[in-house]
Amino acid sequence: MPYAPAVVERTMKVQEVLMQAISGKLTWLQAEEILGWRPRTLRRWRLRYQRRGYDGLWDRRRQQPSPRRAPVAEVARIVHLYRERYAGFNAAHFHEIAQREHQVTYAYTFVKRLLQAAQLLPKRRPRGRHRRRREPRPCFGEMLHLDGSPHVWLALRPTERQTLLQSIDDATKRVLYAQLVPAESTATVMAALWHLLETHGLPQARGRSERLNRTFQDRLVNELRVAGISTVAAANRYLTERFLAAYDARFAHPPADPASAFVPLGGVDLTHILCHEDARTVGQDNTVSLEGIRLQIDKQPGRRTCTGLRVLVRRHLDGQHCVWYGARCFGHYDARGRRLAPPAAPRASRVLTPLPPVPHPLPTSRSLLLRPLRARLPTPRTSKPRRRALVPA
Repeated sequence: MPYAPAVVERTMKVQEVLMQAISGKLTWLQAEEILGWRPRTLRRWRLRYQRRGYDGLWDRRRQQPSPRRAPVAEVARIVHLYRERYAGFNAAHFHEIAQREHQVTYAYTFVKRLLQAAQLLPKRRPRGRHRRRREPRPCFGEMLHLDGSPHVWLALRPTERQTLLQSIDDATKRVLYAQLVPAESTATVMAALWHLLETHGLPQARGRSERLNRTFQDRLVNELRVAGISTVAAANRYLTERFLAAYDARFAHPPADPASAFVPLGGVDLTHILCHEDARTVGQDNTVSLEGIRLQIDKQPGRRTCTGLRVLVRRHLDGQHCVWYGARCFGHYDARGRRLAPPAAPRASRVLTPLPPVPHPLPTSRSLLLRPLRARLPTPRTSKPRRRALVPA
């Protein structure tokens, strides 16, 4: 097995420095600085050169194969596995999948250098701008990041774009919600909040999570492609059943403070909180319209008509509607505007129904309330009436 050119060049340099030091042209301290050796190492190589000559300066270990070398067949299997099935994965992601799915036992650095030597991975990543690290929040649930990322998530359907709506906890880096939706809209965001509130409780804050989106784009797209998934429903099942558990096992960590910042939801009814609200004026035919859907209001007890009232129309996440005037519900309707029977409210629930603005507020001043009474009472005279001056005609 011939030596590499760099090894030959290094051996010739060592021989030249040793000969100059032996002949007196260089001191032994200068020879140590040139070769970068310590005194003990220099003495040992000088003894080898004096006993065996130039032949003693070669490192015999370089002609023997490493006892930790990987079999050629295993190396070829790893390269073929990446090239044919996992092309596009980064080194860390491929190493995790190879260990979990294909029983690859080699270290991450070995696999990474192997793929780089095969020119399947770049050797360097471009550096970004300088950033300052922010310490994560200490408690679980103290800050949640909620964001949507439009992307071609289904690689088997490259002409379609979906939006991944996800939420991550700042303290533990746990992904609390992740679903593919058609677009990031009010309804999809409220559905995500509904899941978070029912599963964990009331979160204290929200923020952005662009870094999580980049990680998901790098990992989730490739895993969905390898799994042969081409529908949004199947992708959401894969997210819930497999991807999120593996992601949390790899990246999540315990918070600095074991106490949770989530507040229990209790008996709060989210139906009338996470919904779309819009103010409308009741028409002459006692109807209101919301996005082309007309809702007929029945005759209300104590009122001859509802015409002209300023009401609040709510569209719920399931498509149903309801009409409210203050704390009074005028009716429930389905997605097409047909009247429904009022649902039975749970006893322990607390329905938060904000009052709409009153167009003509009632007088609340004490003086205004007592004005009709004062109009009937005689006005006491406290001073003499003025006399009118006689002006000649």
